[in-house]
Amino acid sequence: ISLMRKYLREMSFGLDASFNEDALVGRYNADLANNLGNLVSRVLAMAVNYFHGKVPAAEGEAEEIDQDLTAALERTIRAYNEDMGELAFHKGLIALWEYLDSVNRYVAETEPFNLAKDPGGRARLSRVIYTLLDALNSIAVLISPVMPVTAGKILGALGIEKPVDDLRLARDAGPGRLAPGNALKRPDALFPRVELKKEEEPETPKEQEPMKDAEDQVSFEEFSRVKLKVGVVKSAQRIKGAKKLLKLTVDLGEVRQIVAGIARDYEPEELVGRRVVVAANLKPVKIMGVESSGMVLAASGKEGFSLLTTDSDVDPGSEVS
Repeated sequence: ISLMRKYLREMSFGLDASFNEDALVGRYNADLANNLGNLVSRVLAMAVNYFHGKVPAAEGEAEEIDQDLTAALERTIRAYNEDMGELAFHKGLIALWEYLDSVNRYVAETEPFNLAKDPGGRARLSRVIYTLLDALNSIAVLISPVMPVTAGKILGALGIEKPVDDLRLARDAGPGRLAPGNALKRPDALFPRVELKKEEEPETPKEQEPMKDAEDQVSFEEFSRVKLKVGVVKSAQRIKGAKKLLKLTVDLGEVRQIVAGIARDYEPEELVGRRVVVAANLKPVKIMGVESSGMVLAASGKEGFSLLTTDSDVDPGSEVS
């Protein structure tokens, strides 16, 4: 289905289109993993944390930035319905993804994570979070013809159990359709990032590196001394004066405070509720004056760090072996 969406976006329906694996993965990571998937994860994490897992009622007057996003949605729906009606699927999806960009800019400009810190900003925060959740509802409805499974996951996370094939675009998409009070839940990552495996030509014996010294290797007994456990992030915040560091509270069956150097790759609010793998029996150390009792494991790639996690909801404290 993700492939279908990629090609509906890339090609004019009824005409020939080329296949390029690098372009396919690039589009998947940019449009689905970074754009749609990250937006859904961030918005639902903030809503669950700030409003006790319920869709808030939008309080206070709508400001100009809120009205602009509503107007953008109405324009998008008109363009989308017109393009889809003319079988110009690529144009309809381009219009929808331009709206997605607008929603991401709205998050950056309204800064709900800062509003949450202001006791006097509660009414404004409710307006911003409702606007974002309502936008996710419309996005899910509009993607349902080409990504029904993903649409169903997003709608389910918004407390809407209506079958995807029962959606009516004109009726179910649009501002103000989401009912306050719906129970929210955070779905698993919708689109894990994909990395292409590059084929390497076999090396000749002369080009092969010599065997590493035995002292670079560790025995099984030495490795088994490291205790790896699954933890659930309960809270996350930036460390003042440190651009790369986050202070995490992690449930490993017992609550630990851990400093992790992933602040350039993850926003604090999108980490809450995630399962991570932790080296749990390291000696506590102080980093930037903050005590850290353990190490969160992450893979380092060209595009930054990617947290190691599990593919099911195993219990906090479960050992990794």
